[in-house]
Amino acid sequence: MVYLYILLGILAFILLVLFIPVSIGLTVKEATGLYVKVGFIKIGILPKKKKKLNVKKYTPKALQKKQEALKRKEEKKLLKKAKKKQKKKVSTTGKNKSKIAKIFSSPSEIPEFLSDAADIMILLTSKFSRRLKIRIMSCNIRIGSDNAAKTALLYGSICSGINALSALLTQFTRFDDRDIENVNVYPDFLYEKLDCEIHIRLSLRPGQIFTFLFSALPEILRIYDYL
Repeated sequence: MVYLYILLGILAFILLVLFIPVSIGLTVKEATGLYVKVGFIKIGILPKKKKKLNVKKYTPKALQKKQEALKRKEEKKLLKKAKKKQKKKVSTTGKNKSKIAKIFSSPSEIPEFLSDAADIMILLTSKFSRRLKIRIMSCNIRIGSDNAAKTALLYGSICSGINALSALLTQFTRFDDRDIENVNVYPDFLYEKLDCEIHIRLSLRPGQIFTFLFSALPEILRIYDYL
């Protein structure tokens, strides 16, 4: 009975992990920021915090140790290179060429290969994007230029571009078009440059990666066939 409880506990933990949302957030203000959010835990990636100078690292003894470590690392690299060269020298006669190598050796088959590769990429991108959730947390765009006519044209172009992008995201991803309410675009005829503050978040659950791999199995097999 105890083993059953342990098994159920492990299964419950795996299911919990599969449904925890993993997000990547991008903020564009005065400086670009990037973070990863796993559940309620937020991990900042950019901008990197400045490390405090550790004076102990620059003592003669520490520098000598560092040089010795670098020397050992370089020796390992050279040894690896030597082993790779020895492997290359081994006769490879009798090995079959990959399908891609055969295709590129006969130019007449290249257009069909490129068409098939494009088809695979479109299917994979479509299956992945339908699982991807995109959220516009906030977007403030202040439009200005050196003359009023140019500002008006920029304003119209940006607004139409945002509407087109919203339609594409709604069609191909899990984008909620209600997030467009968070987009604020306004012209400033007394301002001479374009400023923007954007906060976008992309999220995906680990379980969705497994469902994507399962649904993309035919395309993966087609790729494997070329190798």
